[in-house]
Amino acid sequence: MWLLPALLAVGVVLGFLVRLATRPIRTLVNTVRVLLFLLGVLLVATYFLVGSEVPAESRQELLPYIVAVFGAWALTFLIPGVIGLLLRSRDRE
Repeated sequence: MWLLPALLAVGVVLGFLVRLATRPIRTLVNTVRVLLFLLGVLLVATYFLVGSEVPAESRQELLPYIVAVFGAWALTFLIPGVIGLLLRSRDRE
């Protein structure tokens, strides 16, 4: 019963390690990107799911964290693009 999930887990881990060995920077950036997005979704879900159970002040404390996580997630798209533009312009000179 546990054989199929175990084989899938081993396959995922081995696939990640092979991808990490062949394309380390892209793999790490994509991993960070996915983790930040999942953390942001979790924070937004927490913000809305605990709505009536806690005071509004406590819910308001989550907003800066939500903005920070999604801002960091957006930067994972922006920073590699800017670095790529800078490197291409330097290569032309």
